[in-house]
This record gives sequence, C-alpha cells and structure tokens, in this order.
Amino acid sequence: MIAEFLTLSKIALIYKYGIFVIETKNYQGWIFGNGSSDFWTQTIYNKKYQFRNPVLQNWEHIKTLKIVLSEFPSIPYRPIIVFTENSTLKNITFEFPVIRSGGLYQYILKNSTTEYLSYEQMDQIFQKLISLNNSDKVARKSHITKAKTLQQSGAKSLTCPKCGGRLSIKNGKYGMFYG
Repeated sequence: MIAEFLTLSKIALIYKYGIFVIETKNYQGWIFGNGSSDFWTQTIYNKKYQFRNPVLQNWEHIKTLKIVLSEFPSIPYRPIIVFTENSTLKNITFEFPVIRSGGLYQYILKNSTTEYLSYEQMDQIFQKLISLNNSDKVARKSHITKAKTLQQSGAKSLTCPKCGGRLSIKNGKYGMFYG
C-alpha cells in the first residue's frame, strides 16, 4: 500500500490520501514543548537546550506548499512531527501529531481512508515541486541565511494578516489549518 506514494525531499509524502508533511527531529534525551511556544526544550545529561518549535516549522512548510500547489485546493495536508527513537517525549501539549519514528507508518495508515489524488495528479504535484527545488548552491545558502535571520529576529509568522491577532489551529474539511 505505501508503495503507491511519491516522496519529495524529507518533508512531503505525496500520497493518494493527501500530502503528509513530515518534520523530522533527530534529538536525544527528554523533549518538552507545546504548540504555542516559539521554542521547545531538549534535556540531556542534565543540560537544557532550546530549539525552534517543530510545529511552527511544519506549518511554514504547509503554508508554502498551499501557495505553490494552489491549483489543487482540495488536497488535505497532514502535518506530522517525528522524533527519533532516541528521544523521550515529555509533556508535549498539542493536538497535532508529535510522534516517535516507530509510529509513523501506523499514523499514515490510520489517516489513509479517503482518496483525494489520482496517480496523474500525484505525478503533476511531484513534477511541480521538483521543478521548484533549489539546486543552485549559492541560492540555497542565501535562502538558509535568510531563514536563520528571520528565526533569530523572532519574527511572528502566525499572525492574522487582516486583524493582527494570533492564529490558532482549526480542523477543517480538508485537514488542519490556521485561522
């Protein structure tokens, strides 16, 4: 069954049941976090380290995919945060799936009930995303620098463009979204 999908880099699984947007984290130790904080905490060897909230990172990926794939408005996007088996998830408070890698296959199977895409559409999406891949090393480095600058400046990307209020996650007909 899983052989019927196309993958694109490490963030998107294009499947007839929708696009699974996967944010992977290779951290050891205890992981603490919630969906609304800007940073999560890793505790290892009695030391604490902060890292950018993977839920917010994943929503940025989804937002970009929705813009790029606007000609496919009915695709459900299924966000998933996956930590390696070397981590222990502690007090993760969020309705978003935050799982360890051993549960990824089961999560995908559980959320594969209604077909939304034909094989032709899957291929069209794949080809479009591949065509937008940044293969130029200089351009990629520039993109990474800009992304890090935005992250370090604390830019809030989860603000309503109309009223300026904080966006929250809603569950809609085609999956979860910010509103």
